[in-house]
Amino acid sequence: MRRRLIMGERIMYVDSATPLNCVFAVTIRGNFSLERLRNALHKVQQKHPLLRASIKEDAAGVPYFVSSNKLSEIPIRIGERVSDEDWKVQSKLEWNKLFNGKSSPLARVVWLKDAEVSDLMLICPHCVCDGATFVALMSEILELLDNPEKELISYLPFNSMEGLLSQSFKVSKVKALKASFFQLLLNCFFFLNLQKVAILQARIICCIGN
Repeated sequence: MRRRLIMGERIMYVDSATPLNCVFAVTIRGNFSLERLRNALHKVQQKHPLLRASIKEDAAGVPYFVSSNKLSEIPIRIGERVSDEDWKVQSKLEWNKLFNGKSSPLARVVWLKDAEVSDLMLICPHCVCDGATFVALMSEILELLDNPEKELISYLPFNSMEGLLSQSFKVSKVKALKASFFQLLLNCFFFLNLQKVAILQARIICCIGN
């Protein structure tokens, strides 16, 4: 898969230097093993194409989802659970961490645990997951923790918007003009914001130099 981010994804991506992450957390009473969690994450990753992809920008700075067989498994960071508020602290930390590892997938997990209770946190860039997607992913993870023998059926990625539309779907001239107009506005928005970033970086460099 090599697919340019569609409009909604592009807005939520911003750029390679700006973290815009979402965190979905659940609290689990009871014990499960690291092996069982890894098994669940492996199966979920194999089902969903975007969890086997990274974001790469072309020479013009346009971001694409690119599939890779060299990506690692979804990483798990394990910590001690001391209080019911720990997950909030960890959420704030994860919001500001970029997904910029060369071999890292677009998801990671934080597991806070004590003897009886675990806080399980799934973190993804917002351009990959919304609220409904997080609910679906976490539901699959929890189901696999309970039933590790369960198999998930993978599906093929789409490489363009046309891949999501039925053959009978037709775009009217009015809709095409509206889409072109909004695309132009989006391009202007990102161009102006990139210019602001460049000016800010130049000012910072000047201040350091002085």
